[in-house]
Amino acid sequence: MKKLISVFAFLFAMVAQTFAQQSAETDMFQYRPKLKIGEKAPNFSLPVYNGKKKVSLSDYKGKYVLVDFWASWCGDCRREMPIMEEALKKYAGKIEVLSVSFDKQKDALAKYQKEHPVKYPVLCDYSAWKESSVTKAYQLGWIPTFYIVAPDGTIAGGGITGEGLNVELESIFNSDSRIKEKVVYRDENIEFHQIDEHTWHGNGHLCYNESVYLIEGEKSAILIDAGVKMPGLRKIAESIVNKPVSLVISHAHGDHIGASSEWDEVWINAADEAIIPANYQTNVKRKYMTDGMVFDLGGRDIEVVFTPGHTPGSTCFIDREKHYGFSSDAFGSGNLLVFTDLSTQLASSQRMMRFIEKYGVKYFYPGHYWGDNLETPQRVSDVGELCRDILDGKKEGATGIPGGWQYVLEERGVKINYRDSGKR
Repeated sequence: MKKLISVFAFLFAMVAQTFAQQSAETDMFQYRPKLKIGEKAPNFSLPVYNGKKKVSLSDYKGKYVLVDFWASWCGDCRREMPIMEEALKKYAGKIEVLSVSFDKQKDALAKYQKEHPVKYPVLCDYSAWKESSVTKAYQLGWIPTFYIVAPDGTIAGGGITGEGLNVELESIFNSDSRIKEKVVYRDENIEFHQIDEHTWHGNGHLCYNESVYLIEGEKSAILIDAGVKMPGLRKIAESIVNKPVSLVISHAHGDHIGASSEWDEVWINAADEAIIPANYQTNVKRKYMTDGMVFDLGGRDIEVVFTPGHTPGSTCFIDREKHYGFSSDAFGSGNLLVFTDLSTQLASSQRMMRFIEKYGVKYFYPGHYWGDNLETPQRVSDVGELCRDILDGKKEGATGIPGGWQYVLEERGVKINYRDSGKR
């Protein structure tokens, strides 16, 4: 009996811990930086903690500046500090740092700085953080919080964790980044870029740049896919377009439905219903799309095209007026995984070519977008032709390739991964 009670106690503790972690994530989300990328960073002048000399943000005009808000009494701040320091080492010489402490006790701050000396200015006027004019100017609801200020004095990024700072700095200073569209939102889990006036793509960092797409019309908006782990995705999307956003799922793999529980209902292709339990446990109400249906967003129509192959319910979306679409993983993003069979994939490629010709589609945004891997009509055609060649026995993929697939055919800039069971 005692053993049984112990087991129940352990399980209860595990459930409670999981719930607490989820609650903490939710609580932290509402306190993420409120100032948006591109806004003017409020100037401030504060004294150095151990002297009378004042330092202003405007003194650093023309440079990137990390403004870090914290306090020595803040446990979260102390935990994140080493991670932030490590992140800054990688970009030494590229960014200045202003550390703004909300300590009220001079002795406590002096003791902390003696134990953890830094080379950048630590500023403090010893006022309570919730009463500080800086707190109000930067709309702080949580510490630690950081902002990165660009050389022109505008907000270039922000966050509340050391890992978030890593993401921000890499995005700003990594000159090899292939995504060039303007950043409109960024946190440690997702980064939104603007494609055109009413279209955005968001990228996560957990599964090969897993991508979501926000599409706005005059009356409403839809979001295609929900990534792996993108806490607050619904609020983020709705803050960008200032209107309710409906969620539409391209297919039911785990890297595309992660934040779907934030919605009361989602649109999905019923053919993928069977694979949902293996990829995501959710009780969200499902509404089923039909092939050829149109999402009328008000002055903007998005047509649904079923393209099974990657999964039974893989779905593409076409903006007929703009002559582009959203293909998710239907044609691979350069690395096509055929979980059904090659005949199905071939039929979808051939069918999509008819839509491309009908609407003059120039390209598709894929499910894992890197900035230079749009799915072109040529790619769609090549996928179909390679599937046909395999089925006809003209080609065979290599075997023994790491990754768990029986065969991998790599030609024309695309990999097709398949198994014996798919050769029909």
